[in-house]
Amino acid sequence: MLTGTYTVSIDEKGRILVPSRLRNQINSTTVFVTKSPNSSVCLQMLTPEEFKSKVDLIMGDKRSAFSSASNVLQMRFITPAEEMSFDKAGRIMLPQSLRTFASIELKSEIVLAGVVNRIEIWNKKTWENYQALSNDPEAIDKASREIFG
Repeated sequence: MLTGTYTVSIDEKGRILVPSRLRNQINSTTVFVTKSPNSSVCLQMLTPEEFKSKVDLIMGDKRSAFSSASNVLQMRFITPAEEMSFDKAGRIMLPQSLRTFASIELKSEIVLAGVVNRIEIWNKKTWENYQALSNDPEAIDKASREIFG
């Protein structure tokens, strides 16, 4: 289970060091990085198995090829996905197109957040703004009622 929040730097070549604790939990030499499928402006890092599981869910059955909802998620989540391997130092390179989407600049700090089955990759300022919203007591109460009844 992926958990924890880490602030790391992205170097001048677009590489990020994934903390060993997260790499050990991933238990894979490759990962997929893509755009978050929801409205969050962040990236998601997934194991090959988790990525395939999401792709299977989005693609559904043969009729999903004609579904506008499926097509939206295909274009948002599947099409921009990049498979990457960790280098010997435990780094991966974030492609320019994905960095642009998430407003991640070279030589800046970013946040890696473990969320059970994925790692979210955030621009640090965007993360801080998102955390401020998610700490709103009314929002927490509303979400709790919606999920737990």
